[in-house]
Amino acid sequence: MMITFDKLKLVISRDYIQEEDLDAYETTTNKDGEITRQTFTVNTPFSVRVEIVHTPRNKLYENPHTVSIEFTSKILVSDSHLLISRETIDKCLESIKKTAGLTFDNKALIHHAEVVLCHVTRDETESPVNTIKKALKRQLNHNKWQTRKHPSGIELITRAQSKKNRYRICIYDKYKELHKASGKPFLQLLTSADVEKYKGITRFELNLNCIYVIKKSLQIPDNKLITVLHGTDPLPDIYRTIFIPDATTTLKLSPYKYFQIKAILERYNHNIEAIEADIRSAIGRAPRKQIMDEYRQVSHHINNNNNNK
Repeated sequence: MMITFDKLKLVISRDYIQEEDLDAYETTTNKDGEITRQTFTVNTPFSVRVEIVHTPRNKLYENPHTVSIEFTSKILVSDSHLLISRETIDKCLESIKKTAGLTFDNKALIHHAEVVLCHVTRDETESPVNTIKKALKRQLNHNKWQTRKHPSGIELITRAQSKKNRYRICIYDKYKELHKASGKPFLQLLTSADVEKYKGITRFELNLNCIYVIKKSLQIPDNKLITVLHGTDPLPDIYRTIFIPDATTTLKLSPYKYFQIKAILERYNHNIEAIEADIRSAIGRAPRKQIMDEYRQVSHHINNNNNNK
């Protein structure tokens, strides 16, 4: 399946920008009056940010002038449901030119710009947010992931300390998110038929915010835009690590132990957090991780069996 994105941030040498209309840009200068950066920002009806960085005369760098371009799939307007991909990138770049007053060759930018941030995105129709929330309540791999609230769904963040192993996934109802107050200016650009395309859509969005993680996740040798657009979608593999494995393949529980855990789960309506809290209250300390893992995995096993009936 072709990899798709909701957001990209590109960095490229200013040499590849042929013309600039900077009337709408905000200019920043240093104490000597030299221009250090010029910034263009639009937040509605879609988001585009362009920043031209100027190096002061007394400093020497290999690339003294760089341009960063950050945009989302909403720049495609009626085609935004298609997301950013190798098939839609030209349309995105044409819209950026008109919006930000830039002139450049699309092919040159695609081959020479570097991706420093991306949100790998996939839209699904068979995974309602509420169903995923229920599954996470019983089957979340607490060793690797923690959850946070999201206005239209749920947010998952890895527990890794190192930035190189840190991931953030947002899972949300795209139709609901579009109808928030902040989305109204964009909705006004769409027809009712365009809006209907988002009904029943659950969006999975993986945020990759460092070059090392982008290359590692997409299994690519460099972070050039052309390479990123042909990368491997990491969402399926990463998503599988969110849920704990089946109890029958990872635990060697006796029939009695399995029945004992099953009975307690049913008494608590599979509320693992409530069980853990009562154990902590009874023994005066948190239960061992292995004990609670057994409860989570047995709950997962029971849930799978019920779904397969």
